[in-house]
Amino acid sequence: MLDAFDGSIDAIVGYWDFPVSTLVPMLSERYGARSTSLESVVKCEHTYWSRLGQQKATDRQPPFGQVDLSAEPPCPPQDVTFPMWLKPALSYSSELARSG
Repeated sequence: MLDAFDGSIDAIVGYWDFPVSTLVPMLSERYGARSTSLESVVKCEHTYWSRLGQQKATDRQPPFGQVDLSAEPPCPPQDVTFPMWLKPALSYSSELARSG
């Protein structure tokens, strides 16, 4: 649709999370519209990667880590104690995103 548009493409906006949020920077780059980078979107949407970036920016980041769900039993990461907040590192449409 954008290839067939005769006018100038001044902005590309998305109102949903994944996959729209990742398409916006890719389409913006392709059509010369200003946008954030795909890398920044992915780092914000992936909780663990986001926490790694926050840890570089401040020393006030609480302890965090990844839980190996295939371990028997799954255990909290070292240095993370109860109470803790456990959430998926990556999800979309409120569903846990699984690889494989």
